[in-house]
Amino acid sequence: MTLCRRSTHSWSFFAFTRYVMSRLKGSLKPAALAGVLALVFVSNTAFAFNEELLISCALQEALAMITCKQPSEFNYMGIREGIYIYNAHYGSEYTEFYCQRYGNNVVISSRAWGAKRSAARLIIDYQSGCVVASVDKPQCSILNEAKCCGAVPAPPPPPDLDMLPGS
Repeated sequence: MTLCRRSTHSWSFFAFTRYVMSRLKGSLKPAALAGVLALVFVSNTAFAFNEELLISCALQEALAMITCKQPSEFNYMGIREGIYIYNAHYGSEYTEFYCQRYGNNVVISSRAWGAKRSAARLIIDYQSGCVVASVDKPQCSILNEAKCCGAVPAPPPPPDLDMLPGS
């Protein structure tokens, strides 16, 4: 995950700033330095977001689009061996849903579906701090994209999946 990307133009900006600072008189340096620092921090915003949390949010929205349920009905259980695991009441019992990521592609499956699978494509936009899950043929929604951005409330910590029966 890239927290801060700085272009090559930024380094020439810093070299120019160092040159100008070396030419200023002693009393002007603190004011000029404060102005330059303010300009750097305001203009070069770095998005640091929890990529895993936003991906789990987007996949939860995608599951809702596929299963005709509300996103809040899916409980995020955690990640096990690279597979995002959700639990929801589906049919007549609680069922696990699996979202296995292959790069930017995701295969969504459940034991309740048998051999049926669904697919989604993840688009991670670091500049805007968003994750978009584009769903192939959602059954219950006219929208085909689930989007989560920025600050998402942290879910409760998932249980230790290795301690569950049958693990």
